[in-house]
Amino acid sequence: MSMGDFSLWQLSNGIMCVYFALASYVQLNDPDPELWVPVYLVPSFLCCVLMIYNQKLKSRPGTRWFSYILFPHLLVSSLAMVTTIMSLIKEGESMEVMISTEQGREALGLAIVVVWLSLQVFCTTNWKSAPSWMPALEVMAQPLISAVCLLPVLAWVAYRQSTYQQTASPHCQNSF
Repeated sequence: MSMGDFSLWQLSNGIMCVYFALASYVQLNDPDPELWVPVYLVPSFLCCVLMIYNQKLKSRPGTRWFSYILFPHLLVSSLAMVTTIMSLIKEGESMEVMISTEQGREALGLAIVVVWLSLQVFCTTNWKSAPSWMPALEVMAQPLISAVCLLPVLAWVAYRQSTYQQTASPHCQNSF
């Protein structure tokens, strides 16, 4: 489960820190980078903090600042994701068409942010006041949660190899 003092959760956050930093960098080509760069840069920062200070965040009450960043970003990202998906559904887009459109890719990016930030909430909660079975659930879920961090990376690689890349808007084709 852990490599010395470095846990699987910290390694997963390291991978996601790099993923979100690269996603933020790619957004510099976007027509509205001032909106999309922070969407990915904030989770990158939070992952970096969790990678370095994982146990301290769980045990110290003076780390509320982490929650003050995480929860508002999670809320705004969730609302934006739902709004974007509802807009696509309202337009009658199929799942395949959703992925090939700018708005669909934005929704997918927001979904990745929402899922990972939700996992951070779950894994950074201090379970001492929770039911006795919660710490055991956390231990069992850690390998599965860590495997989840590979999905966005694999999706990005698959997208780069797909035909969608050729039909993407010009600002997406010139990224990486």
